[in-house]
Amino acid sequence: VTVTDNLLIGGTYTVQIRTAPGAVARNNAVVADSWNYGPASIDCANTDWSGNSLVTIDNNYNVTSTVGPLPCPR
Repeated sequence: VTVTDNLLIGGTYTVQIRTAPGAVARNNAVVADSWNYGPASIDCANTDWSGNSLVTIDNNYNVTSTVGPLPCPR
């Protein structure tokens, strides 16, 4: 599984990577407060997780600001 350079929004967890050894998730922008339970549910031990951030967007899906980094949730 490779998830890179995406704008992601919504869902129960916006990004969910479980039981996928060698998975890569880099440089993704997750829209802040768009999820039901959390921005991510990740198997951090088996996922190369870096450069991901929380952002805000406008009505045309343009990123308007970076809220902050999105660390791998442990």
